[in-house]
Amino acid sequence: MIDIAHASSTVIEDVVKLATLPVVSSHTGFRGVCDNVRNIRDEDIKGVASTGGVMGVGFFYPTQCGDDILKSIVDSIIYVKDLVGIEHVALGSDYDGAVAVPFDTTGLIYIVESLLRNGFTANEIGLVMGGNVER
Repeated sequence: MIDIAHASSTVIEDVVKLATLPVVSSHTGFRGVCDNVRNIRDEDIKGVASTGGVMGVGFFYPTQCGDDILKSIVDSIIYVKDLVGIEHVALGSDYDGAVAVPFDTTGLIYIVESLLRNGFTANEIGLVMGGNVER
């Protein structure tokens, strides 16, 4: 797999055209939720999905924005699900210590609770929480 997490839209387009395996973005944001140049466009999301790839939702600024980062994370998951399908979205926390995140792994339950409140099934939550990156 090729990780396009820090690639420009031009590079993403080229990688998608040449890909013979699924493309991944290990930690990213989506302009449709948080509009800034760090985040990927709908065209990029569709391109990664067309390869069978997956995009990990970042937990940090600037991949998320606003005062409620948890809501922004969940909105991002919903956005990708609605745009290209649940099988193309995962968590991309970036827990490597290089960026500030709103909670540690003990806070992942808040994402699960919010997804349940938003009508996600147990199967869909399992895919987001790790199932999509296992394939």
